[in-house]
Amino acid sequence: MRKVLVVLVVAVLVVSAALFAASCGGNVDVPGTVWANKEVCEYGIYNSDNLPVGALIIVTERLSAGEQTLNATGAKVNITSSSARGTRVTMKASDLDGNVWLESESILNGFTPAASYRKVSKDGENYTVTATYDGKNYRYRLNDGEEKKIRVKSGFIDNELLYTVVRCYTIESAYSSEFTVVDPVAGTKEKITAATFGEGDYQDPVEVISSGEEAETKHSLSFTRLSFTRSDSPVGASMYADYTKIDGLKVLGEGSTGLYSVRIPVQIVENDLVYKLVSVQCE
Repeated sequence: MRKVLVVLVVAVLVVSAALFAASCGGNVDVPGTVWANKEVCEYGIYNSDNLPVGALIIVTERLSAGEQTLNATGAKVNITSSSARGTRVTMKASDLDGNVWLESESILNGFTPAASYRKVSKDGENYTVTATYDGKNYRYRLNDGEEKKIRVKSGFIDNELLYTVVRCYTIESAYSSEFTVVDPVAGTKEKITAATFGEGDYQDPVEVISSGEEAETKHSLSFTRLSFTRSDSPVGASMYADYTKIDGLKVLGEGSTGLYSVRIPVQIVENDLVYKLVSVQCE
């Protein structure tokens, strides 16, 4: 795994870096959307000495059916899913001086990535990747270079969205799924297994703001832990993500539909970096 998790964040990063696609299979059920109309999560980023080194903000928004625009590039996306419809996920990671490490934006059509943008500037790595999916091929462009494509099966997941999409499955008990991760720069593939690994309580304070309500500070949130591990040798170190249990935290969004956010990632552990949830707000 790479040293820096510049997504979440929200992302499974493998040896070389540009953009990855993933297809999944395993012991899974039919997914369902588990976020409010708009969810904003803020994380503190800490090193292995538990010292703060930066911050990450992830915004997840529901999109209606029809034409939508990837704001970063202007790419048009037609949302055709009648059940899950669409989702926009934006991420921004920066250091304590405000220098931006990562900016990304992705759109899901149902649970399939449709278009994405990613800009990274960290530890000597500087690149921009844009990508679209046409139903058969994942088309991407690195640093405004020539467009390339990788043939992918339906149901794949862009790495920017892996931690988001697993929220939609019943992960609380014996969940296991295998993701094929493709690196279009190196032209290689590897399998990542996501599996229920345990449970615990997240003790750091979290500011929780439901729509139209005053902020409330939570001090103990029960979670389910998932591990993300290479399926084949060399396995290397696993990553971990801790999600609030389905009945442990419900953050209400705006509107008569009463949409809640649940299974919120409270902590991500990847190599020498830890992402800790500071606040979650739903609209």
